Amino acid sequence: MHRKVIMHVGPTNSGKTHHALRALAASKRGVYAGPLRLLAHEVWERLNLGQIIPLGMDEPPISTTTTATDDVTPSPSKEKQTTYARVCNMITGEEQKIVSEDAPSSPAPSKC
Repeated sequence: MHRKVIMHVGPTNSGKTHHALRALAASKRGVYAGPLRLLAHEVWERLNLGQIIPLGMDEPPISTTTTATDDVTPSPSKEKQTTYARVCNMITGEEQKIVSEDAPSSPAPSKC
């Protein structure tokens, strides 16, 4: 069995996780092994909602301005972007969130 393992290393706040998640979103299948259950849940949710833009796709510009209506508008963190949505399961030591038995995955702690 041929496997490709990519390890992202570098200093704090250098974009390691961001780059790794974009690479995962661009791959056919993969495993994210995160250090925290809460982070694994956030990654699982963002992959299923399509909020992680795959590597190789252009990222939209980040808006730095806020308006008074920002307090009443729906949170963009919960909006589904079907263009990039990935069927992804999550397994931690405490819980399992199986979205689909057909999700491309291999036996591991967190799978997509």
